[in-house]
Amino acid sequence: MLVVLRHAEPRRGEADPELTSAGHRMALEAGAWTVEHLPEGVTVRVFHTPTERTRQTAEGVALSLGKRASLQTIDVLPETFYDLDILADRLSGARPGWPVPAPPPTVLVGHHTTLVALARELPAGEKQPKPGNYTAGMCLVRDRSCACGWRVAAVCSGRPPGL
Repeated sequence: MLVVLRHAEPRRGEADPELTSAGHRMALEAGAWTVEHLPEGVTVRVFHTPTERTRQTAEGVALSLGKRASLQTIDVLPETFYDLDILADRLSGARPGWPVPAPPPTVLVGHHTTLVALARELPAGEKQPKPGNYTAGMCLVRDRSCACGWRVAAVCSGRPPGL
């Protein structure tokens, strides 16, 4: 199971902005939503891109997960389901010729572009995140019967800018 989230609300006018106070609250809300959608009692890897706003959002999510969270930086997040498959295979230790195991519970905290790109590849009628909203996201389950190989199990609506 993978959760893909957009970062929370950043300050304006800075090159690598930190979160606003509202953004910190949004990160905790996203963390609470994430906890509801991941299995209990297992370690969860929380990856974030190398920006302040994604790091701080990931820290809020990790705070909600408690001791079971493992926080890590990732240079680039997948923006296609093909790339998501590659990442999931690496995380699960998949080997050529063997059955593909489910990826371990993982959270990816990135940017608007990640959600937009993945949402474009979702089949018509599939639940859609609202990538323009801060902390918008989706919980994905690998499902080979779906056209893109992933099923959207839940959508986090996040908060529109300005709220």
